[in-house]
Amino acid sequence: MSTYPAELLERILKEVRATDWPGLKNCALVSPTFLHIARQILFGCVNINLDGDVATSAVGSSTRLSTGHFLEFLANDRQTASCIRQMSIRKKLSFQPQQSDDNWQESATSLSKLLPKLTRLLHLSIHSSSLSDWTTFSIDLHNVLMKFSHTPTLQTLELFYLTLNPEELMSLTRLPGLTLCCINVIPINGPARRRSSPTNILDPQPSPPSLETRLRDLTINPKHTVSNPEDVWMILKASEKVLTSLACVPSPHDSKLMSMNTQISNFL
Repeated sequence: MSTYPAELLERILKEVRATDWPGLKNCALVSPTFLHIARQILFGCVNINLDGDVATSAVGSSTRLSTGHFLEFLANDRQTASCIRQMSIRKKLSFQPQQSDDNWQESATSLSKLLPKLTRLLHLSIHSSSLSDWTTFSIDLHNVLMKFSHTPTLQTLELFYLTLNPEELMSLTRLPGLTLCCINVIPINGPARRRSSPTNILDPQPSPPSLETRLRDLTINPKHTVSNPEDVWMILKASEKVLTSLACVPSPHDSKLMSMNTQISNFL
């Protein structure tokens, strides 16, 4: 099998993925060559569900694992974690009693162990909730999510319903592509988040590796209920010299853009 070009095998296995996901997992058992290619496809796009009950191992897969076990598997298998190109982190909030501090700390610890293994992550999406920003319930969890946003290889970032301070917001200008949906910007000395655990796993305010502005494509869905809606737009002014396209989305549930992609120089 090793005599076949890797590009041909990859194309074949991608066709298998489209029609037979379990078959693709079986193909990984054929040979080391098949394993390498199949693993790239199986774990290229991963969803992390912090609800604690289930996590989807890969987009399109029916395999379900507890979130803790799945994150532990990825953190302990550098080869598999390095296959991840696209990741989504989310949690559904309900009107049930809030998650305990220990559970938030466990999520923060598990994610922090995975982070150094993500050496090829290109696209990241973090979904909080319109009911309440769960990333503010633990400073450790919030800080590790911000470190995910500063992954050196990251090209595009999508943030939904998160609460950021101005410094955190401006640090995102180092990314080529950014989507901000209903972001709430608060002063650094604004409403405090929950305290971190006594054995804090992260610095209180993690710094990005670089503040070089590289933001070219920006999509914003403003949160109209915030007291100072112009705060989220300060990232636009900071990126005016390199920004090439801007899109305004009228609703987080509407896929159509209210504003067309256009040369930013037309209206700055």
